[in-house]
Amino acid sequence: MNRLTAITHISPAAKRHFAAATRWIMAVLTLVVGAHRNSAFVLTEIQQSGLLIAAAAGRRRDGRDPSDAAGVDRQRGEGPGLMMTQGEHMNVVEMRRAGWSISAIAKALGRDRNTIAKWLELGGPPPRRVATETVVDEHWAGRVAQLLEASPTLPVTSLHRLLGAEGCPASYPTLTRHVRAVHGPRRVRAGSATAAIETPAGEEAQADWSELSAEHCAWLGITPPVYCFGCILCWSRQRHWWFADSLDFHHTIEGFVRSFDALGGVPAKVRIDNMGCLVTRSHPKLQLRPPTTAFVNYYGFSVAGCWPKDAARKGKVERPFRELKESFLAEMRLDPPGSIAILNQRAVQWLDRVVHARVHRVTKERPVDRWTRERSLLASLPHLPFDTARRVSRQVPATCLVEVDAGYYSVPPTLRGQTVEVRVPTVADKSLGSVEIRHRGVLVVTHPRVAAGQSSWDPAHRAAVEHVAMNRHRRRLHVVGDDVVAPASTSTRLDLLGDFEVADIDIAARLGIIEDQP
Repeated sequence: MNRLTAITHISPAAKRHFAAATRWIMAVLTLVVGAHRNSAFVLTEIQQSGLLIAAAAGRRRDGRDPSDAAGVDRQRGEGPGLMMTQGEHMNVVEMRRAGWSISAIAKALGRDRNTIAKWLELGGPPPRRVATETVVDEHWAGRVAQLLEASPTLPVTSLHRLLGAEGCPASYPTLTRHVRAVHGPRRVRAGSATAAIETPAGEEAQADWSELSAEHCAWLGITPPVYCFGCILCWSRQRHWWFADSLDFHHTIEGFVRSFDALGGVPAKVRIDNMGCLVTRSHPKLQLRPPTTAFVNYYGFSVAGCWPKDAARKGKVERPFRELKESFLAEMRLDPPGSIAILNQRAVQWLDRVVHARVHRVTKERPVDRWTRERSLLASLPHLPFDTARRVSRQVPATCLVEVDAGYYSVPPTLRGQTVEVRVPTVADKSLGSVEIRHRGVLVVTHPRVAAGQSSWDPAHRAAVEHVAMNRHRRRLHVVGDDVVAPASTSTRLDLLGDFEVADIDIAARLGIIEDQP
């Protein structure tokens, strides 16, 4: 080696090349004659020397360019090799024969031990990958462009699911690369650092409202406003969505009732934010309104709050709203439901088919599998659900029309001046609701909801009211004969409205007075 370094007319690259070759040849000779006791050490020297020789020559032992030292396969477009080259496989076999353990081989070659064990078990070099035809051809590229034109915000997950149902062979990474090449990468602002909060099974659920924008309502073909009530079990990640046209107290309670029924039980605690319809103050101590307290006591759970602007504390229910608007509503845009009732039906089907059946990225399990185990830890539902209907009292006016939310509903004329109870059941869409009117606990009539300023008449009520109105001024008189004499103590008064022509009354003849003759 000293003689090599003494040569001055050879370039530095040639010096490194010649020194590495000499080192490799001497290691091979040592292995052949058995002069070195540690054969594994000799094999390592051979491998390292061979790599040095190839690098000095400008090529690697596996035939790739030195710029690919990180293991990047330009043909496959993949990162550090998941597949071994033939040269690497021969080295693994030689090192294994020399007594190296799989872990030691993996550490020396910079690969995973499972990869080493796999190819040792196969007993042969890995097959060379053959490039296949383009999966996203003109047909599927046109279909992707068609779907993105109809719904520009449609995510690749939805594209992969929809195109897979049509028979597209492209994988999710392939579609992602195609969409990025056509539309560019999707940039999302990175949020602040957070810590995961884990809760035991059956311990907590989170609930909140999310408002749909006017653009979303236009996609769905529904007149705004539209809101979505979301509830999720924190342990299993089982969700429930319910859409409605109001987020008042009665619709919020109805959302809880429907969620508990869909989840199969009641958790020990429900975490909410500052819902003004439920609480009077959310911090530092949560104070519930009296109607909310009655509902909470009926189902037997407690309510927990969170500080203002602390959405991460109930992020398990906040984050799914992003998927709601970016995936679910984007898919609904391709086939608008046209009504809130149909939207609710599709939401249940979509959650069961897409969300609950896939492996969650945090729990590494399907939500439906964890929910099956968590369901037994939830409190039982009451025999009868909580009545979320709105009740108001009204006094029946002379028109026999009771006013509710600027709409008018008829009652029988016999209830004029009486106090009645109006019950308005809570439904997702007010236009499909009804109005019940009761008197002394007895149901009198049920009307469909009408818009403000309109009236709903029951045919029997209209006929009865018209009969009374038409006969209000008719004289109820009958002829009294001469043989009928009214009691002296009875005085009768006849009220006649208007002017009437009557004959003169002969008082003397009527009273039997005989006038004196002249």
